[in-house]
Amino acid sequence: MKSGGPEFKSTLMYMLSWSLGQCHSPPWLNFAVLKSNSTSVFDIGYSLTYECRPGYMTKKFNIICLENSKWSSVNDNICKRRSCATPADLLNGQMKITGLEFGSTIKYSCSEGYGGPFSILSPAIRCEPPPTISNGRYLSTKEYFHYGMVVSYECNTGRRGEKLYDLVGNKTLHCTSKDNKTGIWNSPPPRCITPAKCQTPVIAHGRRVSGFRRFYSLNDAVELECHFGFTMKGSKIVRCQSNSQWEPALPVCFRGCLPPMEIPHGKSNRTKDQFSFGEAVSYVCEPGYFLIGTASIECIEPGKWNYETPKCEVKSCGVFLDQLPNGRVVSPHRPQLGTKVFFVCDEGFWLNGSSSSTCVSGGGRVFWSDKMPICKRIICDSPPPPIINGRLPFLSENKFPYGTVLSYTCFKMFRMIGTKFIRCTSENQVNGVWSVPASRCEAYNRAAVCSEPKVLGRHLKLRSRPPYRHGDALKFVCDTNFTIKGYDTLWCQADNTWGPSPMPTCDSDCPSPPMIPNGQHRDGHSGPVASGLSVTYSCEPGYLLIGEKTIHCLPSGVWNATAPKCKEALCDPLIKFPNGQVEEPSHLRIGAVMTFSCNKGYHLRGHASSKCVLAPEGAVWTEIPICIGDPRNCKSRLSSSFHLGFLLDPVFPAKTVLGLVCKIVTESCSLHVSSSLAILCPPPPVIENGQHTGSSADDVPYGTKVIYKCNADPERGVKFNLIGESTIHCTSAREGHGIWSAAAPRCELSASSVQCLQPRVPNGYEISGQGPPYFYNASVVFRCNTGFSLKGSRQIRCSANGTWDPDVPICEKECPPPPQIPHGQHTGWERSHFAPGMCVDYTCDPGYLLLGNKSICCTPSGAWSLSAPQCEASCESIEEKLQLPSDGSPVVPVNSSCQEGYQLTGHVYKLCWNPEAGNRFWFQKIALCKAFHVVVNSLPFFFWGPAFQCLLSFFMTQNYPGMSVFYKCDLSYFLLGESFISCTNEGSWNKFVPCCKEVNCSLPEFIIGAQNVSTKKIYNFGAIFTLKCDEGYMLEGSPQSQCQEDQRWDPPLAVCKSRKYDIITPVTSDYIFCPLVLDCIRDALSFAERLTEGAVQFNEYMKVR
Repeated sequence: MKSGGPEFKSTLMYMLSWSLGQCHSPPWLNFAVLKSNSTSVFDIGYSLTYECRPGYMTKKFNIICLENSKWSSVNDNICKRRSCATPADLLNGQMKITGLEFGSTIKYSCSEGYGGPFSILSPAIRCEPPPTISNGRYLSTKEYFHYGMVVSYECNTGRRGEKLYDLVGNKTLHCTSKDNKTGIWNSPPPRCITPAKCQTPVIAHGRRVSGFRRFYSLNDAVELECHFGFTMKGSKIVRCQSNSQWEPALPVCFRGCLPPMEIPHGKSNRTKDQFSFGEAVSYVCEPGYFLIGTASIECIEPGKWNYETPKCEVKSCGVFLDQLPNGRVVSPHRPQLGTKVFFVCDEGFWLNGSSSSTCVSGGGRVFWSDKMPICKRIICDSPPPPIINGRLPFLSENKFPYGTVLSYTCFKMFRMIGTKFIRCTSENQVNGVWSVPASRCEAYNRAAVCSEPKVLGRHLKLRSRPPYRHGDALKFVCDTNFTIKGYDTLWCQADNTWGPSPMPTCDSDCPSPPMIPNGQHRDGHSGPVASGLSVTYSCEPGYLLIGEKTIHCLPSGVWNATAPKCKEALCDPLIKFPNGQVEEPSHLRIGAVMTFSCNKGYHLRGHASSKCVLAPEGAVWTEIPICIGDPRNCKSRLSSSFHLGFLLDPVFPAKTVLGLVCKIVTESCSLHVSSSLAILCPPPPVIENGQHTGSSADDVPYGTKVIYKCNADPERGVKFNLIGESTIHCTSAREGHGIWSAAAPRCELSASSVQCLQPRVPNGYEISGQGPPYFYNASVVFRCNTGFSLKGSRQIRCSANGTWDPDVPICEKECPPPPQIPHGQHTGWERSHFAPGMCVDYTCDPGYLLLGNKSICCTPSGAWSLSAPQCEASCESIEEKLQLPSDGSPVVPVNSSCQEGYQLTGHVYKLCWNPEAGNRFWFQKIALCKAFHVVVNSLPFFFWGPAFQCLLSFFMTQNYPGMSVFYKCDLSYFLLGESFISCTNEGSWNKFVPCCKEVNCSLPEFIIGAQNVSTKKIYNFGAIFTLKCDEGYMLEGSPQSQCQEDQRWDPPLAVCKSRKYDIITPVTSDYIFCPLVLDCIRDALSFAERLTEGAVQFNEYMKVR
């Protein structure tokens, strides 16, 4: 057998394609069509796109050439067939349906006496005959071509079958359709061209490793490699094209390294496509990101850099270590750039400050946009309104915290119209108001009878039935999906009418707020919503909210606006990129990346890629680079003249240091270069727990020095240590750009070895924390088991001395609900949990008298301290006696103990009778109570010292138990601690005395450009600081600032910024010889460094020979 036969050639070609890692023609699919295909051989990893055929749901998918030279498999169900509507019934007949998907049929048959049977099928889609081609033909003898049919093309051959032409394009076409009506061929026909003949590929310092042959035809491939010690730039596999050229272009072997890759969220100073040994590339991160790895890497071996490419990781704003007192901080995930946390106050407290804070970047650092707010207790500023013919409990204060419950009592023979209890609540979650208007006491009218009220709204229901007598209450409820408006309870009044408030109504609820694709509402409403409430929507990352952000439920039961929509945020396509090319992304959604490259003779300034990000104004691209001319491409030497001058911008922006303009005239080319050679360093890096003397918002001029220092010690025994160089300065790299002389230092805590023991809370558990071991500043939050109440702080922190601050809390057993008594009630009726130390007071209904203990308290053992009292029918007094009569009548003790602040001095006995109880007689034993004083010789004061003073607004030598003392500070001091303390029965104060701390404002340690700054760094309240700037600096801000009560300067301290540099006399005696453009620039920079500090303007040009 001959070695050069066609079988041997085809086998060799197959083996060659296998060795080079290639796939042949992609598979034909009956449910999908290939989008485009211009070749028949594909490299490993190449991806092709298919689109589902008409009759199927529109969808695209890809297949990939695998390492085994086979295409990745395709799921047969990836294209879903479209569905037809169910057909109408056939009159006088039947039908048999095989399905409702594309391609299904319906078989009809008629009833006896009617014509049939027959079938219905969609009309066929037909294509025109395939196009004819020159020097070739399609292989088919059919006259008609229907949807899905495939035809193949081939080129003409010689008389003996020898090859005369190369087939270029798709070898096969198939009939398809875009509108499901008209048939078209999926692509243009192929072409038969003169056979391609490529020359043997030869590269300097390299060789072929596969694909050896004398002649190379269309699609023949060759694999190349470089000799030892050389690096390849370009593709190692090239393929012969129809124009007899190799594609991609033949690679180049050189001594050095390929450019290192760009890093997400970072920039590098790489401007070349190859680097020699010893050349370096530096990286910096975008604001809001910090560098992980080595900032500068160097080419050390062929194709090898001395370090891996660094990474830019997003900075974290840090968690709010001090959890919100009387509230909580809601954070969705780790607090990195863009994270938004929400502040929520506990019930009974209102939020003073911003309700949220976002981790943002600015000036090269990340920080929270808003500081921690304060949760202030909601207070009812005035006592509840008095009641005529009735009374309230003894009130020792004029301010009542949220949740305070007070009870009204009517005098004997009066009936209460309205609720007995009044509660301090809030309508706007800021100001405290009493829950209901004051009730009133009416003289009892036994003849008063109220008729059943007429319910105007058909959705109201009554909770009780007639007869309704004077003082009886009637409660109203609404139907499901309706909310009551007004007071739900009315009382029968003495004038036979219902009151004291108008008849309530029922407003219709709104349906559950609509869900929106790619968004959600965050108000916790999952069912119907009462009128007056609102729902706020937000979108998922990458989407923009279109429409009303908040919708409100109207009394009519409808929403005031339609729900908004979340539209996918898309960046605008880039219209043009002068002097370069753009590798556009497959989509324009958030996260899409464009890659840039420059034409020959230009190099890239800026980042080589741009990312689509979401900004407040919508989807935008990050900074787009530019392509600038490269003077090194003008290879011939200067022959005629070279003009060099320094030009000063009339406005002189702060970032400009030196502007260099060169005009070059050469023998073979005329090249005008306008190049800004300002040597600027990026803003100095921001360090955690430290600060520097520079600006974090602007680029920094060459030579600028920046001094770092650590923050003040966070607490006694713990300090920050500066690790690294405390001073760095802006210098220049070999490539001419500005870099910092050293990496920024860092501030480390000296307490890194401090460790606290694991806290244990019996009958409780830990709900947040990192778990042991617990190092300095670690925090733990606790919760008690069901049936137990927390005593102490729920959050504790590991302090510098290795102990928990505050002390570990304890979980005390709760008491069961206090007993209910007939004809009476207690003040704990709204509560569900009763912690140790909590007390409740009992009161009786009108006409009844409290017998026993008025107050009972929950003890640490989980039991009530005393038994519950009783309510007996009221006593109609006949006479009073100081001594107990000896006639044997029953004695009932009344109020056997005194309230807090009173002492027992004796008893009186009252003879009682009750006509309604069968004229029964008995004696009541009534305690006599007298207010007593506890003498407190002195209130505890904090020591008077240079830093702290305790100032009391008033002072009494005798203070009643229960009395409160109010502290306030003098002007220029602020209060640390509670402003109210109360006197107890034991003659002690219930809380520590507060202290007054002096208000101080501080100056920064360094003020650049300031004139005659005082060595004084601390200023008292009200002090005024005046700032003057040195010559050459300009004041930005108010020259005077005053120290305020919150220890801040108002207005904020001004700064001194460098003004436009002075113009110095031009220098004309120095001459510079510039044989090449690069030498010109380098020598000019060297000359500029010898000039006096400041900006320079040359009005004469330096002559160059």
